[in-house]
Amino acid sequence: MRQVVSGMKVSGNLARISEQSAIIARRAQCLNSRTLVTQIKVVEPAYRQALSIFRDSMRVFVEGDCKLAQALKPRDVADSFPVTVKRSPV
Repeated sequence: MRQVVSGMKVSGNLARISEQSAIIARRAQCLNSRTLVTQIKVVEPAYRQALSIFRDSMRVFVEGDCKLAQALKPRDVADSFPVTVKRSPV
């Protein structure tokens, strides 16, 4: 029963992620027509970390890997990434 309820919650979250991904993809197409932003180097490490945590959390859910689940929380250090990007006119 727990897995059914958890599955229902995960499916709702995945639906929201897919909706946001579609919006991001449309925006990315618009942004790709512009010149490359130099601040991308600052965002890249946070993106890679978030993607890694997301993939592992999905693996935890599917495989029921408790040790990996316990290791995920300490890896969530998104708030510790430096925020040194200043908004520049585009």
